[in-house]
Amino acid sequence: MSELVIPRGTEGGPVFTADGGVVGLTSQADRNDDGRRGSSRLVRTADVCEVVAAAEKKMAATSPPPSAHLPVEPDWPLPSDAFKDAAGRRAGSLSPYQVSTPTFDVAFITPVMVYGVRHQADLMAKRTRQGSRTIDAGPLPVSRWMDFGNWSEYVEDLPPVLLVRITPKQVEGFWKGVARGAAQTQGVALPPLTRAKSGFSRMRAYCGEAEVTPIHSFDLAPRSGPDQTHEGLYVFDPSAFEPGCSTVRLVLYGEKVPERGEPRTIESSILQQIAQDFALYRDR
Repeated sequence: MSELVIPRGTEGGPVFTADGGVVGLTSQADRNDDGRRGSSRLVRTADVCEVVAAAEKKMAATSPPPSAHLPVEPDWPLPSDAFKDAAGRRAGSLSPYQVSTPTFDVAFITPVMVYGVRHQADLMAKRTRQGSRTIDAGPLPVSRWMDFGNWSEYVEDLPPVLLVRITPKQVEGFWKGVARGAAQTQGVALPPLTRAKSGFSRMRAYCGEAEVTPIHSFDLAPRSGPDQTHEGLYVFDPSAFEPGCSTVRLVLYGEKVPERGEPRTIESSILQQIAQDFALYRDR
């Protein structure tokens, strides 16, 4: 047993004993590991050495990767007041920019939206603590888009990036619809008994004919419940989809038919709105 506490965000660092011996490296817990989501674990030195030795053998028989630089998050720090002003100008319109394909819903999310929704939630919580009389308007309509699950801490830091969230569409099977209708005739109102049309597999993005490499391609772990379908969260440099692109096209792939992609061209009006949201970085 150990009282070692590994802070979030420090995965990959070495762990030493009291006398200076190396115990191993920290690593984020696997999805199927016991413990709370996002917890860390220790990979022992012997296991690390075994993996490194296997990697060295594989590298000896593999060509080196391309020398092209991969995209990284822009270094665009902003004070919170800048987000507050920008979100205020979008009051009542904090929904992500949305498009869809036959199988997936796609949402483009900017830091202004994330800040605005979080700011509204903080104000409501503050009023509740102070005992102010408020009207319960129910959950925010964008709440399902703004729950980032296992990547919430990353998004809450408001990185200056464009988030593209891919969510499988939900459908109700014929016989489930019949069963729900039969229950309604007996006075029992059931919610739609839906399931995902297909799990999400991957996405490719294009500016004109050039493929755009994302900074990150995250997997959003499924929420608890009968539907354990995964969503995608892709992170792009804000300049990747500038209105200067002749076209911006996404191709989405599902788990059911992984070789068949669903293309979707993004309207220029959406690209202009995204560019306007990131204008506050250029204006500072």
